[in-house]
Amino acid sequence: EVGADPFYVRFLIEDAAGELDVTSVGSAQPTGLGGYLDGWWARIRRHRPAKDLVGTLAAAYGPMTAPELTAVNPSLSNDPWESNSVDNVMQEISRFVRRVSGDQRPRFALAHPRLRGHLAQQSWVEPYRERLGNFCRGWQTLDSRYAVLYCAEHVAEDVVAGRVEPAALYELARSPGLRKAQRLAMPEDPAFPLRLLRRALGIASGRADILLVAELVLR
Repeated sequence: EVGADPFYVRFLIEDAAGELDVTSVGSAQPTGLGGYLDGWWARIRRHRPAKDLVGTLAAAYGPMTAPELTAVNPSLSNDPWESNSVDNVMQEISRFVRRVSGDQRPRFALAHPRLRGHLAQQSWVEPYRERLGNFCRGWQTLDSRYAVLYCAEHVAEDVVAGRVEPAALYELARSPGLRKAQRLAMPEDPAFPLRLLRRALGIASGRADILLVAELVLR
């Protein structure tokens, strides 16, 4: 019995369309979406470029371009002729990754929020959070919309995990240059930069840093 989870059933339907025996798939895999995804992951995790791509997208807060993905992961290449190029690796795992349109550069994300939610809980994703934090802290010198938009989220994660001091987040919150860059990157959402202040306020409040809380509120 596969249950009534439409996200899970979709994968079994696609397996059937690919001339796989759905009955054997249902019996060979542990019951439920989590078991199905874990079985899929066990088959691809030995392929470093695919693992790095999926792990990065599982840890990411939004879609990423191919140059951003290769900057975070040396195992991936921007050269379309290389087997480890982002496009070639995407083809291998196309069921689980989607291309996001709507701007000049194609961006990539995991195919469904449920998929990201499942993978993001896995312990092997943690190193990719650290990689993304290191990447995003260089937002000033990068041509990266992702780093501009989500550096606050990743630096806040690093603070909570003890990888960086809270001062790193407070510095971002004090940066008029970052707020301006975020407004330019997300003109349809003028309030987007307030997310950075909320993150910093949450950390400062938790540490009872009253003077800093007052400073951030006045901004």
